Amino acid sequence: MFPFVPSRYLFPWCLGVLVVKVPLRAFAVFVPLVSWRLGGKGSPPRRACADAAFAIPFAVRRPEAAPDPWRGGPTAERRCRLTTNNYDAALEAFAAYCADRHAAAIAAIYLGGSVARGDHTPGRSDIDLFVVLNERDAQVEHDIARQAELLGQRHLPALLRFNPEPVSATFTSLGEIDEEASFLGAGFEYHNFVATARRIYGEDLLPRLPEPDESRAQDIAQFGLNMLHALAQAQDQAQVVPELSAFLFSPIFRSAAIGLATQGVYVGGKRETVEAFAAAYPNLPRMNAALGRAYALWQAWGERDLSAEEAVELGQICKDFVGGAYELWCV
Repeated sequence: MFPFVPSRYLFPWCLGVLVVKVPLRAFAVFVPLVSWRLGGKGSPPRRACADAAFAIPFAVRRPEAAPDPWRGGPTAERRCRLTTNNYDAALEAFAAYCADRHAAAIAAIYLGGSVARGDHTPGRSDIDLFVVLNERDAQVEHDIARQAELLGQRHLPALLRFNPEPVSATFTSLGEIDEEASFLGAGFEYHNFVATARRIYGEDLLPRLPEPDESRAQDIAQFGLNMLHALAQAQDQAQVVPELSAFLFSPIFRSAAIGLATQGVYVGGKRETVEAFAAAYPNLPRMNAALGRAYALWQAWGERDLSAEEAVELGQICKDFVGGAYELWCV
């Protein structure tokens, strides 16, 4: 099934892509693989798979050398040290660096995710940046990715406690867009990107993105749900601790959003996902209750760390809801 991924790396790679790497940023690795598997263009991302596999140990614990601004004082007070000003400063610094150092190589830069939508939580949400190059250049990508990493450490240090990449850059090129091989135009993600992405540098490329074929989008969504289901069922409840809470929200809301996409409903934010699911499936009270509870825990996590009991509850919701989504849309 995955001839280019060593079997010993398959599970950690999937975990890194679908849980550690959140929303669109995940699909920098995931969608090229899916597109290739479904007969799309481009070669399998061998190096990306290995990189994601080896990144897992760093994703589940804060780097030892990173500062810990969370020590001392009430949790809410520590979280509130970050404000929207920190996010704005990071974005301005990133755009300025790219314009100064790599203007000739960059066609456009887009901001995605919750920060682009405006529903992010300072101190919890990370920054997802999508850099469209005129053509792929490994050295340019390395330089920009390194700068994003440094800006995350400088402007969003509180996130390092549970996220090794507070600011991340994902790359594609004009050629990949034109050949329909870019993750920005892959399946259900295309609709979210077009609806919510915010351009912070360069030319407007949204009109250039080809809308994906509906049947192909359905295939990619189904494959994504299968992967999420396999991960959720492999989860060890004994290993669910509050420090890993951040990694449990994504599979829940991603599975709901992906499943809704198979019905032609495209959502991005968590609250929007909860409301859309309730409207589409009012006859599924247990799944609606589970999704609503996950959202309540997300709101609580925005103000404080979850307790051990809440973390275990979230882990069970993850397993049950993703399993229900799989049965609803894939069986």
